[in-house]
Amino acid sequence: MRMHYFILVAAAICLLPVSVRADEEYDKLKARLEEATRKFYANEDELAKKVGWTDRTIAPTSEQAQAMHQMRVMKEHPRFDFLADFYKYAQAHEGRAEAMEAWAMVLTMARCLGSSDGYLEMSEVTEAFRHLAQDYAADPGIKKAMQIIRRDAPCVRLESLESLYKAIESGNSDSEIIAEARLARGRMYQYSRRYRGMGRQARAFLAADEKTAYEIFASVAIQFPDTEAGQEAEALVYRKTHMQIGQKLPEFEGKDFAGNLIRLSQYRGKVVMVVFWASWCGPCMARIPEEREIATRFAGKPFQILGVNSDRTRDAFRKVMAKEALPWRNIFDGDPKTGPIVSALRIQAFPTVFLLDHEGVIRHEGLYGDRLKTAIEDLIQKAVKAAKAEDSDEPLHTPSSLPSQ
Repeated sequence: MRMHYFILVAAAICLLPVSVRADEEYDKLKARLEEATRKFYANEDELAKKVGWTDRTIAPTSEQAQAMHQMRVMKEHPRFDFLADFYKYAQAHEGRAEAMEAWAMVLTMARCLGSSDGYLEMSEVTEAFRHLAQDYAADPGIKKAMQIIRRDAPCVRLESLESLYKAIESGNSDSEIIAEARLARGRMYQYSRRYRGMGRQARAFLAADEKTAYEIFASVAIQFPDTEAGQEAEALVYRKTHMQIGQKLPEFEGKDFAGNLIRLSQYRGKVVMVVFWASWCGPCMARIPEEREIATRFAGKPFQILGVNSDRTRDAFRKVMAKEALPWRNIFDGDPKTGPIVSALRIQAFPTVFLLDHEGVIRHEGLYGDRLKTAIEDLIQKAVKAAKAEDSDEPLHTPSSLPSQ
């Protein structure tokens, strides 16, 4: 018995350093990638300054993009240089949580090899999909792998990705993970042009994929209503059925900091740019100069910006309003998790910007720069034309007022 005990202890002592070394090896591998990525983006920032691309929330001009490309030392993201390292690590440490993550990283490092009907799959990518689907689909940690794939895998084959998500749905026992996998499968169809390659861009294909996406979202919302994925799916279905281009933005109301009531319907007859924003949102704050310019440019015309603020406290809202002195009206809606307007409209990203015509119909979403200004000008012209037509209408004659024959 005593000898058996010593054998177990000795075995544990022998195994422990190997485990630690594997962890340290993976941590060092990730650290090397992170450092290379940091240098890459620091260099991109420097190049952007040199070509005058100061507002990074707006796409560069073609001249700026071309100039940056010519000056680049690193022509592409450094993650492609790490494919072999992550692949070797995943092979050498099969069965470990780090190996599962490494296989997911392999998928993000694949180059986009296009064909006439989709992406060609590198052998390393095929093996990564096989291992994730066969060896890790039931693992509680597979959610981390899905997050990596969703965030950073731009050009994997739709068929392979679908097989992986289905394997997770059927092999895992955690309802949160099952719902997340199904939601990810719906997202895949929602953005299918990312996975089908340049040769499969037909409108009919994309329309069929979008229909499939929302059927999947509806099933997630119905079957998993208490999960985060179920709630996200319900929001996507709501936005699809109530807030698409060509539909009226649902009515909402709230109060500004002074307590004055503001209703969306008060702006009928005007083009309205509805901006959902918060001071904790960097891109929101970066857009304020452009919004200020737009407000000045279209002052005196049938146009209005209406902000819906999602700062978590009134004090934060008060401070940002005092600092920025925004000349357009803003509703304080509060914490984005509980704000009544944001919750009702299922707003999930900040900033979210809708451009409404004079009848309150959504005509554009997410525009910025020259495209936004051009769209506003076009809608203002239509609003002015509609107002003139309404003013020129003569009242209809009643039978009693008709001239005698």
